[in-house]
Amino acid sequence: TPIKSSAASDVYKRQLMDGVKSVLWRVLEKGDKKPTYILQWEYKNVYYELSGKILETEMEDIAKNIMY
Repeated sequence: TPIKSSAASDVYKRQLMDGVKSVLWRVLEKGDKKPTYILQWEYKNVYYELSGKILETEMEDIAKNIMY
Protein backbone atom coordinates (compact mmCIF):
# COMPACT_ATOMS: atom_id res chain seq x y z
CA THR A 1 0.00 0.00 0.00
CA PRO A 2 1.84 3.16 -1.11
CA ILE A 3 1.68 6.05 1.32
CA LYS A 4 2.52 9.64 0.39
CA SER A 5 4.88 11.52 2.68
CA SER A 6 6.82 14.73 2.28
CA ALA A 7 9.74 13.22 4.24
CA ALA A 8 10.08 10.07 2.16
CA SER A 9 10.22 9.37 -1.52
CA ASP A 10 9.11 5.75 -1.17
CA VAL A 11 7.00 4.33 1.66
CA TYR A 12 4.97 1.16 1.78
CA LYS A 13 3.58 -1.12 4.44
CA ARG A 14 2.34 -4.68 4.69
CA GLN A 15 1.11 -7.19 7.24
CA LEU A 16 3.93 -9.52 8.28
CA MET A 17 3.36 -11.56 11.42
CA ASP A 18 0.55 -14.14 11.43
CA GLY A 19 -1.77 -13.92 14.41
CA VAL A 20 -0.16 -10.70 15.69
CA LYS A 21 -1.25 -7.21 14.70
CA SER A 22 1.87 -6.08 12.82
CA VAL A 23 3.06 -3.87 9.98
CA LEU A 24 6.35 -3.77 8.08
CA TRP A 25 7.19 -0.35 6.64
CA ARG A 26 9.79 0.29 3.95
CA VAL A 27 11.01 3.90 3.96
CA LEU A 28 13.40 5.25 1.34
CA GLU A 29 14.18 8.90 1.91
CA LYS A 30 15.73 11.07 -0.76
CA GLY A 31 19.47 10.50 -0.85
CA ASP A 32 19.32 7.11 0.88
CA LYS A 33 21.04 4.25 -0.89
CA LYS A 34 19.32 1.64 1.29
CA PRO A 35 15.78 1.72 2.67
CA THR A 36 14.97 1.67 6.36
CA TYR A 37 12.65 -1.12 7.44
CA ILE A 38 10.39 -0.50 10.41
CA LEU A 39 8.53 -3.39 12.00
CA GLN A 40 5.71 -2.39 14.33
CA TRP A 41 3.53 -4.80 16.26
CA GLU A 42 1.22 -5.07 19.21
CA TYR A 43 1.11 -8.06 21.53
CA LYS A 44 -0.90 -8.30 24.76
CA ASN A 45 -1.65 -4.57 24.73
CA VAL A 46 2.04 -3.63 24.42
CA TYR A 47 3.35 -1.74 21.36
CA TYR A 48 6.77 -2.68 19.90
CA GLU A 49 8.89 -1.17 17.14
CA LEU A 50 12.13 -2.33 15.54
CA SER A 51 13.90 -0.43 12.77
CA GLY A 52 17.11 -0.59 10.80
CA LYS A 53 18.85 -0.38 7.46
CA ILE A 54 19.00 -4.14 6.99
CA LEU A 55 17.74 -6.43 4.27
CA GLU A 56 13.99 -6.91 4.10
CA THR A 57 14.48 -10.68 4.40
CA GLU A 58 16.44 -10.17 7.64
CA MET A 59 13.60 -8.11 9.11
CA GLU A 60 11.13 -10.81 8.02
CA ASP A 61 13.26 -13.49 9.71
CA ILE A 62 13.40 -11.45 12.92
CA ALA A 63 9.62 -11.04 12.88
CA LYS A 64 9.01 -14.74 12.28
CA ASN A 65 11.40 -15.79 15.07
CA ILE A 66 10.28 -13.43 17.84
CA MET A 67 9.40 -15.48 20.88
CA TYR A 68 7.03 -14.26 23.59
